Amino acid sequence: ELVYFQHYTGVSNAFAIYSATLQNAAIFRIDKETGSLEVGKSADLIAVSENPLEDLSALQNVRMVMHEGKLIEHPIVSRNSMIDQYLDQLATEIRSQS
Repeated sequence: ELVYFQHYTGVSNAFAIYSATLQNAAIFRIDKETGSLEVGKSADLIAVSENPLEDLSALQNVRMVMHEGKLIEHPIVSRNSMIDQYLDQLATEIRSQS
């Protein structure tokens, strides 16, 4: 979703990531507990192989997850086929506009 958010709004990759993390935590008033990596906050993060600041699609390939400080080395990602189909259509539209 961040790829599409960035494409349609024109924000930087860094701002797209910020919007999905600390900004959303602030909107839900849980930014004291989560949304950024700081001492005393819940250690929730993902690890990817490539740099999402260079290419947000790197976020699609999650290698590890840390949730509340517990490492999950081989996460299983649940997918929603209807959402995948819709996002695939958007991707086709984006490619045709380029």
